[in-house]
Amino acid sequence: MIKAEYIKDRNALQEKAVRTLPNMITGLKNHIDDLKTDVEYTKLNPDDDFKMTINGVDYDDKKLVVEKLSEVISLRNIKGKTPIEVGKYRGFRLSISYSYEMYQFSAHLVNKCEYEVQLGNDMYGNLTRINNKINSIPEELERYTNNLISKE
Repeated sequence: MIKAEYIKDRNALQEKAVRTLPNMITGLKNHIDDLKTDVEYTKLNPDDDFKMTINGVDYDDKKLVVEKLSEVISLRNIKGKTPIEVGKYRGFRLSISYSYEMYQFSAHLVNKCEYEVQLGNDMYGNLTRINNKINSIPEELERYTNNLISKE
């Protein structure tokens, strides 16, 4: 009985090594390629000059952006997890969603990958969070690369 259990566990591990691990590695490699694309994209869209597009209108004044984002959030009546696109920032599509479980709005930045930023009550702080998220993409690439190395 113990031998049968051992053989069953060994076969399950072999199956995992043969099928699951290669699929996981392939998925990691694909995600790393997408992250590399986004890292290059951030270099093409630096944060030197502030500019955000909201509802098709370009703004270069943070105060106006804060007002417009607040309006968009209240006027669109965003009430679900499905992000609603509201504009662009540093070339990334910008969407907003709301989580009923956490009672919190989130910003979603999308190019090849999607990055989520939890929003707080301070809209100027939210702009900083969004910018920090974009600037942290190279570190995310490094984490995934290290994860891939540990799996191979």
